[in-house]
Amino acid sequence: MEARELSIPGAFEFNPRTFPDGRGVFVAPFQESAFLATVGYPLRVAQTNHSVSRRGALRGVHFADVPPGQAKYVYCPSGALLDVVIDIRVGSPTFGKWDAVILDSTEFKALYVSEGLGHAFIALKDDTIISYLCTTGYNPQAEHGIHPLDPALALPWPGDIEPLLSEKDLAAPTLAEAERSGPLPTYEDCRAHYEELRTAPQLPRIGRTERVVPHDEPAAVVGPDHPLDGQLPRPRRPDNHGDVPGCRCGTASHQHDVGVGQGRRHRGPAHPQPPPRPPAEWVPYPCQRSPPPARPTARG
Repeated sequence: MEARELSIPGAFEFNPRTFPDGRGVFVAPFQESAFLATVGYPLRVAQTNHSVSRRGALRGVHFADVPPGQAKYVYCPSGALLDVVIDIRVGSPTFGKWDAVILDSTEFKALYVSEGLGHAFIALKDDTIISYLCTTGYNPQAEHGIHPLDPALALPWPGDIEPLLSEKDLAAPTLAEAERSGPLPTYEDCRAHYEELRTAPQLPRIGRTERVVPHDEPAAVVGPDHPLDGQLPRPRRPDNHGDVPGCRCGTASHQHDVGVGQGRRHRGPAHPQPPPRPPAEWVPYPCQRSPPPARPTARG
């Protein structure tokens, strides 16, 4: 996956490889490794959004209070749209500037819009779908808008398409009005928020994990026919060597059970084996139809 930062700091374009064949096409629009290497911190997804738009539908310009703000990772699984990012962070060197990317279902490019940036798009085809991965859930009290047809912004909407706006977006203030009334985020607050994301402790990756198993937990919770057999930690039963009176290493031979399914040879006065332990309760997995075979016991 190729990636680049747009002319607006905090906005990134991702261009994944597509794999077409006779059945159709396969693509991975979001890839964590590429995102982490490009942005510098992982994407925390709190909500996914999905919208279908007719040709000319114009949504935006939307933004949220920072902190926490709402960053978006967007791509177009069907149709085509013109996606625009606007820097509305007061004090930013690029305040009032914008950059635009075409997202479609041919290249499957994606766009990441950091917290504090304004976002808007217009559908270029009927039944255009856009998918969002959002870092925070919907919070109407913290969300705001700027009029997408603000002449001062001069956003690059196609001249041959009549824009279709919602009543809410039609009533939104211009950028200058929003700056005077105070809802715009500041560049300083946004930069502090980005730095906090970069330095925050990261959650462990999903995958194989180890856990501490108490010795009194049943040992055969995963049977020999299960795919996880041999991969999960098994409880180790206590060494019963100290439970046998008179056992001294270094003389006559004898054995007794140590650990799980193991025998260890000791030298010492012969003595009877300790009483066998009751078998551990077998807890079946859905894929198992019968208990695992019994383990051999050590013999003296």
